Amino acid sequence: MAKKYPVLSKTLDKKQYEKYDGKKVKFGRYICTVRVVESENRVGSYERGIAWTHRSYGVLLRGREGNWSASANHGQTWRPLFGTHPYYYSDFKYVIREAKNKVILGNSMTKELAFEGIQAINRKWEGPNYRWRK
Repeated sequence: MAKKYPVLSKTLDKKQYEKYDGKKVKFGRYICTVRVVESENRVGSYERGIAWTHRSYGVLLRGREGNWSASANHGQTWRPLFGTHPYYYSDFKYVIREAKNKVILGNSMTKELAFEGIQAINRKWEGPNYRWRK
């Protein structure tokens, strides 16, 4: 008896990616694994403040060990992957970068302003009239 897999709809539904994260689903004629991959990027400096951007992508993965294909745009294009079972953002970086109409599940940005200790050092070197410029 064949195993029954949940069916991923052909029309994009981002909630299904979050629901089936890490699970196998039937997508058209393929059995795929759904992955939610997160990237993080840091911009800024410690003096002025740092901002981190977080982005989650939905990726479909099909194939077997050493012969993987992945799609970051809900099955429109498939790109080959190599190596062990991919899991992290770095494994999917090329696929996500090359895809048009990526499945973006979420964006967020967190900011951290400069620490008071750094500002005290700046006041010491620049003088008591030092003022932090935004």
